[in-house]
Amino acid sequence: MQLLHNLIAAAPYKIRTMLTENGIQFTCRKTDQYAFSHIFNSVCLENGTEHRLIRSNNS
Repeated sequence: MQLLHNLIAAAPYKIRTMLTENGIQFTCRKTDQYAFSHIFNSVCLENGTEHRLIRSNNS
């Protein structure tokens, strides 16, 4: 998640919301969602950024 840290540091303004797809790079699988917090979510929370996921075709 160094890329996300670098993006947050380089942005000239506060990033309030990140909208991502539902890939495993950004969120846990539905079967694992209660096991642990995904590192992407953790980095967003550390920086006061809301992480939103797009709606999938299955939702």
